Parts: sequence; structure tokens; C-alpha cells
Amino acid sequence: MNINLGSIFLNREIPSLPSVEGMGDFSNPMTPARNPGHDFPAWAVRALPTWWAMPQSLGGGLFVTGPSGCGKSSTLREWCARTGTPCFQVTANGRLEFQDLVGRVALESDGQGGTRTSFVYGPLAQAMKTGGLFLLDELDLLDPSVCAGLNGVLDGSGLVIPENAGEYIAPHPAFRFAATGNSSGSGDSSGAYAGVMVQNMALMDRFTVVRADWLPRRRESALVAAGPGGASGETLELMMNFTESVRAEQGPLGISKPLTTRSLRRWSAYIAAYRSKPLAALGGRSPVAAALMDAWASGLSEADAASVSETYQRVFGMPLTPDAPQPQSQPAGGGSNE
Repeated sequence: MNINLGSIFLNREIPSLPSVEGMGDFSNPMTPARNPGHDFPAWAVRALPTWWAMPQSLGGGLFVTGPSGCGKSSTLREWCARTGTPCFQVTANGRLEFQDLVGRVALESDGQGGTRTSFVYGPLAQAMKTGGLFLLDELDLLDPSVCAGLNGVLDGSGLVIPENAGEYIAPHPAFRFAATGNSSGSGDSSGAYAGVMVQNMALMDRFTVVRADWLPRRRESALVAAGPGGASGETLELMMNFTESVRAEQGPLGISKPLTTRSLRRWSAYIAAYRSKPLAALGGRSPVAAALMDAWASGLSEADAASVSETYQRVFGMPLTPDAPQPQSQPAGGGSNE
């Protein structure tokens, strides 16, 4: 099914490639539901159509690296939603085995009170058989020896399943392989992502690697405003100022927990819910401060919490916690109801 890029990216600038081939299988239960408010980031507008148009044997897989919560997986799912492509999504972990992706022999009822064995296909095998995007989230959490089994698939080869009488699965023409990670396969130098492993460079060479980042302020702010709670006006401006300051402090020697777009949207929703509550019910905090604590800041380390408290007081002109010293003056909008 030929799909015009204008119907995918909507108001974004369209690259030179005017259309892409999508499966158009919008009724498939594995095809994600469309999110009309999704904002495709620049990396997706630039790289996704070109990679998608290449055969698997040439383009290899697509590896999207970037900070947690910046929209890597949601963008790939939304691409599938707008092209009618089934998405077989798996989140990796240190105990995931290659057979979890391909499939296993399992017992099932024979309909006569007994059992029989049958082969149950895993998500990778299903995507290769029927077509669709196989999306492996957090690939860099996998043991490199498990990833080695993916080399042939990424090269465009078929899949041999010894456990199912040596069945051979030729890749469907619409099969694509994408993965995400917080590192680029070389390990995590920031110390923020526990469990990340250094991957085999022979594997990573089989990927087109693109780097994702936060949306520009104007567009991220619009997403927050359009989301639950609908933060707006001065409150939203101060939230974005605070977010930019926190992100500037992230790194090996700074704040380890990212303040993501989803955390921002959750913060906005909590603010709206807390505005009608008395200060006593919020532990003496303002609605904005209490919402930030519950939506994001309560999970910080002691050192990070101290740094975030200083940033909050500098941006909002009042303390994050009620026992912190009050500033001499407050900017407009920094009162107890923020």
C-alpha cells in the first residue's frame, strides 16, 4: 500500500521521498492505535522513510539511541500505526534468550483430555513470517551472546528453527527490524542506566544508528499543554525553564534521573488534580511542588534531590520542600498556589 508521507508527518516538512510502502493492515490487532497528537521528531522525519524504503539486506536494522523517555519507541509505534504495519514489540532484559524471540515447544490440550506438543512462534518469527516491524526495546540490556543470533536476520537472511524440525522462515518483504537503547552499543559512560552492556561491534555494524533527543522546547511545551491537566501560561513557562535547567545538569557528574516528556505530562496532570486540595493535604507544599514530587522528584537520590531543590527554588522563587529557607523575593506566579 503506497502511503504519502504527508499523511504520516502531517504538518512537518516532508523530505524528498514523497511516499513509502506500508502494509495498510490497520485492522490487525498487532497494529498500534493511532495517536493523532504524536509529534514526529526531526530524526524520524529525516531517517525513517529512507531506511524503511531500503531492503532489509541493505538497510539492516534501525537502532535509535537517546535518553530515556524522549520518544524513541513511541515514534516507531506511531510510524506503524500510520502505515498500517503490525508491531511486534519486546522489551529486552539480561535474562532474555534468543529462543524467547524465535519460539519454543510447548504443551497444549489435544481436545480429548490429553496434551500434545506444538511449536509456539515467538515475536521475531511471527514478524518474519507475516510481515511487520519487530521492535526490540532496550537492546543494550541484552547479553551480547544472545544478540549474536540476530546477525543473520539483520543481514536479510532467513531464520532456521531446529526445534521445529528445522523449519526455514524466509523474511516477508514487509519485515523490518528496529531496536532502541539508551547507549549506542558501547556501554553507558553516564552511570545513569544500570544493566547496560557493551555490545558486539559486528552486531552494531548491521544497524543504521540514529540519535534521538528531546523535542525542541516549543513543541514539547505544546505536547504538555495538550495533555492531561493542560498546564498553560506562566506555570507552563516555569515548568519548561525548570526542565531545561535540570537537563543541563544531567551527566556523569550531575543528576542521574532524566526529566522526560512523559514525566512532564504526568507533572501537569498532578498539578491540575492538586490545585483544589488544601496545603495541609499536600504536606505544606504548593500544588506545583507537590505534583513535581509525586510525578518525578521523590525517586531522586539524596544528592540529586538537593540539586533539584536548589534549581526549583531558583526557577520558581520558592522552596520545593516546606522546611527549606524562603527566598527574599518571588517572581510573579511563584506564590503558594503557583
